[in-house]
Amino acid sequence: MRRFIFVADRGLFSATNLKHIRKKCGGTDGKAGEFIVGMKLGVFKNRHDEFYDRSRFTLLNDQLEIYETTHGEDRCVITWSKIRAERDRKVRDEIIEKIEKKLKKSRVNGETFVSNTNYKKYITGLKEGNPSLNKKAIEKEALHEGFFGVITNVPKDTMSAQEIVTAYKHLWIIEDAFGELKGTLQTRPIFHWTDERIIGHLTLCFLSYFCEAQMTKLLRQGHFEYESASVQNGTIDSRALTVASVMHELKEVRAVPVKLQDKTAWVRTDIHGNSAKMFKALGMAIPPKLLQIE
Repeated sequence: MRRFIFVADRGLFSATNLKHIRKKCGGTDGKAGEFIVGMKLGVFKNRHDEFYDRSRFTLLNDQLEIYETTHGEDRCVITWSKIRAERDRKVRDEIIEKIEKKLKKSRVNGETFVSNTNYKKYITGLKEGNPSLNKKAIEKEALHEGFFGVITNVPKDTMSAQEIVTAYKHLWIIEDAFGELKGTLQTRPIFHWTDERIIGHLTLCFLSYFCEAQMTKLLRQGHFEYESASVQNGTIDSRALTVASVMHELKEVRAVPVKLQDKTAWVRTDIHGNSAKMFKALGMAIPPKLLQIE
């Protein structure tokens, strides 16, 4: 691996963090550490007229527009996405709907009416104890829908603005990995108290995720589809086969003892359907029906 670029979401956006990455994540050749980090556009209030002005943006396709500028010594890449705008609008509408329902119920003390910061920016009259919707704030927020920015010190001659955005979007892989570790693999809660055991637990979970990722890759390459025992409205379930569904079926496979005079034969229950597809994808032979004779 000859090059390392640190990619992170807006949670790590701060001057202190970027300074740390420059100094601590650089190569042995003395070059500064490179990064692509999500920006909190709301922080740059003095540049809102520029950042949220779509006339400055270049149209890449009917879904995405892009604008590049600078912040200090770094590059800023601002995007406007139609999909993101629709999502932002939906989130805002849901928040306003909840506020309206709360306003209809009762006129409570302004300090206790809402505690969520995302709600407060849409309300006026909190201190006076007479909360109501702040229509100006709502209209202003609507102008910011669909915009997102990243800051980077990766040189232009190395990566274009579009390539920077594409690289940032790869963070979904990390989010997906965390989702699998927390969900399917149930990494938490951790019932260990020493650093060594905690590290061992997390290492095992990571290896499990690695195995799952490899199996998922093989299933996708083979275009294996999920077999459902039930048929709804005459149609067959044609979802892509997942490792989780296969492992759920494999958990039901048993080794059953069968008495034969003075001997005991251990026989496995059937492995078929989705489980058999997993063995095929891995290139593994299904274990023999007769496992052992005692």
